[in-house]
Amino acid sequence: MKYSNTNDLLLKEALAALTLHLASRPQDETCGWTLNFHNPLVNVFVTGGSRPGRVAGRVFTEDVRDFGKNIFIAQTAPRERRPARAWWTLPEMMSSRRSRLLHPK
Repeated sequence: MKYSNTNDLLLKEALAALTLHLASRPQDETCGWTLNFHNPLVNVFVTGGSRPGRVAGRVFTEDVRDFGKNIFIAQTAPRERRPARAWWTLPEMMSSRRSRLLHPK
């Protein structure tokens, strides 16, 4: 898929962060993260597992739910246990970083 430079960079950074996160987690765990940006409306989704050590991701720009703020949603699924899901409002730092990517000086 072909993404804008900004969305491509956000996807690559999310994949790198997930890879580092998985390296510190138990070997039988999979994770999925969604970064939902409010303005402009974009979802960055990444998922992966420590075994066999793969990550994948995608950017969504259509049919994205608008929460009215930037949201981070994480789901973790240890083998043979119920998945855990949590979400947080993204700090203003993430909003300003994305804004700088969208509107460089």
